Amino acid sequence: MPEWVRRMLEGSDSTGWSEPTTPRLGTRNLIFGDVWVGDQFAARSQYNREGWTVVDVREGILTPQAANIAHCPILEDNDGPAYASPTRLEAACVAIDAALALGHQVIVHCWQGLERSPLTLVYWLMTRQDMTVSQAYAYVKAHRPVWDRRSWLTPRPRMGFLPGLTTD
Repeated sequence: MPEWVRRMLEGSDSTGWSEPTTPRLGTRNLIFGDVWVGDQFAARSQYNREGWTVVDVREGILTPQAANIAHCPILEDNDGPAYASPTRLEAACVAIDAALALGHQVIVHCWQGLERSPLTLVYWLMTRQDMTVSQAYAYVKAHRPVWDRRSWLTPRPRMGFLPGLTTD
């Protein structure tokens, strides 16, 4: 294995220093019940695996062919600032709920498991577990280092509205 790949997988640079706030590639973290968050590499290990559902929230990609993948991109594809559409977030949450109803483990993933997938789980915790944005982010961050993208939830009248959303 090339040295640079080994360092990337270990989460360290050439000096051996390890970044404590960035998960290693291929990792997943249990967030709530049977719901996990991870990166694309962690999700790949669950493709076609019995008892698992993979919820892919990336936009602009071709979803791999696997029987257990729900492709639910959450960001609007426009030229403006990033915006997580309430309709798209809800579609991802419905996929999570459906998998849980089947008794499946669920992994929600994006590219690195740092922005889109944690934001999706923040929305799921807000709408399914009655948490505020701040409570949900604190809950997710307690289980996985993530980047706070609550600004992507800002309502934009042209694109949708999140009833009762406050970015407390």
